[in-house]
Amino acid sequence: LPASRGNWLYVGGNGPGNYTRIQDALDNASDGDTVFVYHNNLPYYGNVSINHSIHLLGENRNSTIIIGRIVQINANNVTMSNFTVQNSGSYPDYAGIVVEGNYAVIVHNNILNNNDGIDVNSDIGHDIISYNNISNNRGMGIYIVGDLWDNLTTSENVIQGNIISHNGADAIGSGTYKTKILNNKIFNNGGGIVCDSSYDEICYNEIYSNNYGGVKC
Repeated sequence: LPASRGNWLYVGGNGPGNYTRIQDALDNASDGDTVFVYHNNLPYYGNVSINHSIHLLGENRNSTIIIGRIVQINANNVTMSNFTVQNSGSYPDYAGIVVEGNYAVIVHNNILNNNDGIDVNSDIGHDIISYNNISNNRGMGIYIVGDLWDNLTTSENVIQGNIISHNGADAIGSGTYKTKILNNKIFNNGGGIVCDSSYDEICYNEIYSNNYGGVKC
């Protein structure tokens, strides 16, 4: 990963110079750095805004917990892994994770009890969402729409190997171009997969028990 070549900054734990807030470490990081977050005993509260091309790494995906309005990825080439992101709030744009940058990798996270789970608003795309548990969100599990403000459609994103369940609306909504939706387990959502592009690749998913059908493209 590009982030592994830089410096490491630590949040929590007992090391000298460790940060107590995730945002403080992110604000002091540079492109290529890794911000490692210890799980500690309590959740990390507050919004998280990522403005550099870094790797944000939690110690344990089940016990390194972020509770806030949103985690917002503004930079390109960000990797985020091993977190639980939950309870973002009920306002319509309060997703657990909002991706505004391109070439993001969101992998091995739990994304629970938010409005939407993940919203992807990047203008170019090539984002990867893989091997996450995305469950019990009030709206969509994953919503990939692109940059509506500038009328730009993101493309060539990959949604692979996720468990997406018990979300109030569709598990995956894709209004983009050439999205690959592969090997996901999708069940007990408001709907399954809804996409607008005939060029999407939808293969090898396990889809069952959704209220409004499986795949609608």
